[in-house]
Amino acid sequence: EGKEYTNSLWDYQKAGYELATDTVDPLAEKGTIPNGHQDVYVYLKHQTEKKTENFSAVETITYKYANGPHKGEQAATPYTHTINYSRSRTFDKATGKAISNWTAWEPVEPFDPFVDVKSPEIDGYYLVHDDQSTIKAPQLTNADYQNGQKSFNYEVDYLKDGIVTIYYVDLG
Repeated sequence: EGKEYTNSLWDYQKAGYELATDTVDPLAEKGTIPNGHQDVYVYLKHQTEKKTENFSAVETITYKYANGPHKGEQAATPYTHTINYSRSRTFDKATGKAISNWTAWEPVEPFDPFVDVKSPEIDGYYLVHDDQSTIKAPQLTNADYQNGQKSFNYEVDYLKDGIVTIYYVDLG
């Protein structure tokens, strides 16, 4: 009785806890042992942590010459557009378990959506595929968000006007 003591508190923060009150009772760390029994309480609550996942959607359109003197070369400057998304979820640091559902995927500001892209007209050339005069804006599905990135790659090919191709056939 009357003997001084000191006490090191358990590292509750490392275990995912934090104080539920503004202060710790000073008797929890040091004091004088009284007559009889003394209880000292340190009130804790679970820490939480917000985790974020990121996702990028990238659209790339390349323009190539399919024949003629520039066959295989770039016909126009490629078009590239990226949209970054994120979502978050809260976890209990003491248990490691999720305590909320994932939020919806949201574009990171400023949001600049995918749009239809008109293919450039090139003098002396025409499109191999007429339906590529405009590349429609890509549409994301829920499954697209699973791997961190989704790439939409398109190639628009151009043919030279006025080229005559001669085919030789061996009939004999």
